Amino acid sequence: MSDKMRRLFNIAVALALLTTLHSCNRGEESGGAPAILFRSEVEQCRGGLIEGVADMRERGISIMGAIENSNGDKSFVFDHEHLAYDESLGWNYGDTRYWIRGMKYHFTAIYPYDDSDYSYDTASGTVTCLGYNAGERHLNTDFMYAVAERDLSDMNATPDYSAVELPFKHACAAVEFRLRNSSNATITAVTDVSLVGVCAEGDFSLAADGTPTWDIDTSNRVTNHDTFGGICTLPAGGLPVNTSYFHSIYDSKVLTMLPQRISKSGATLHFNIRIEGSSTVFPHEVNLGNIASTPKWDAGTRYIYNLTLTDETITFDVTVVDWIEDFIEL
Repeated sequence: MSDKMRRLFNIAVALALLTTLHSCNRGEESGGAPAILFRSEVEQCRGGLIEGVADMRERGISIMGAIENSNGDKSFVFDHEHLAYDESLGWNYGDTRYWIRGMKYHFTAIYPYDDSDYSYDTASGTVTCLGYNAGERHLNTDFMYAVAERDLSDMNATPDYSAVELPFKHACAAVEFRLRNSSNATITAVTDVSLVGVCAEGDFSLAADGTPTWDIDTSNRVTNHDTFGGICTLPAGGLPVNTSYFHSIYDSKVLTMLPQRISKSGATLHFNIRIEGSSTVFPHEVNLGNIASTPKWDAGTRYIYNLTLTDETITFDVTVVDWIEDFIEL
């Protein structure tokens, strides 16, 4: 073969190789593998922490993913991509990725979307979020995660090109405080609501198999009453004497809190009340760490503290319920 023919042959081989790679990564106009698509379901919280699917659609999801070949080598296919929602397109992202047969796919999704808070290690498939603070930037944010896999390594099997389902789970606990008036006078105001003595900051990591881990410095506890300060708006005319009605102490109803041990922690709910016919402000404190029935807050669980106020005392009981009500397709 002459040098000229050899050069032409090499150029042809190179072009063929580039064409093959382009087809694998971008798909073909006809006959190629379809695009990678996503659909999402989320465990909907009772009480409206997620007021509707519009919240999640508005903020979007961080999607991370790795592709693995038969040798176990992995590389990014999604690196903190913004999975956004469009009424006509559904959940979509930037440059389209296409399925490649013979590969395994590993996906991790975090809500809400953030392109800097999360780090992703392709080798281990671990996602890390350092210094997540539930009391400042992420106040009352329903921090959630999902993992999914798709195995297309068997070239003899019919490939599954369906949309990847992302079944989200809650990474935090939901805590609610409610007040019942069993005194002899109408409560006209509840003010200066706050929660102190709890841990608000921690490092979150999510293993490739979906196992979450929180690393929380228990010596760093909230002392500022503004961090989890809240407003309580009573019904018109105040909170009447009623032995059956409980009113939420926080207008937001539910607080998202890091999973943590509460027993003997010093976690304390503060609030002041005024009653009809008196200008006196009555301060109240409830030490949550002394409630033996609820020694800790677990992720994905909702804790409802029902407080009953009499003329002399505050009594309480805690209802612990599964956060899941049903699966909502987003």
